[in-house]
Amino acid sequence: MLYSVTAHNTQGIDGTVQLSNGKQVTTSHPLNNQSGFNPEVMIALAWSTCFKATLDTILKEKGLNHLSYVDVTVDLHKEPEMPGYYFAVKGQAAIDNMSLDAANALVQEAHARCPVSKLIGAAHAVSLKTVPYKLS
Repeated sequence: MLYSVTAHNTQGIDGTVQLSNGKQVTTSHPLNNQSGFNPEVMIALAWSTCFKATLDTILKEKGLNHLSYVDVTVDLHKEPEMPGYYFAVKGQAAIDNMSLDAANALVQEAHARCPVSKLIGAAHAVSLKTVPYKLS
């Protein structure tokens, strides 16, 4: 094992989560304006950060000096035919100065290697798309 952390939550969605590394994270419900992070934010942060790091590693391994970015959108939906909710997670990745086909090959390689992609990739409400690089 290279790293491990445990989150200890006694307060639910509104409160503070204690981490085994000594840090703490303030959490809040996604439908209020209180400060803190909600699960949607944390999923978007986790996948976009991990995926971008993996994509950068692949570009470096191949000796490619291209800019890239990863956008992750997490939408909260109400289950249509049962109680509860679900997340729809949409990832988009782009690499500059590269054809869409070539960029897509690298994005798919990153998706196969990224630890968060491995965790969520088989979920029915997760999608990943390679898009043309645009400056923001």
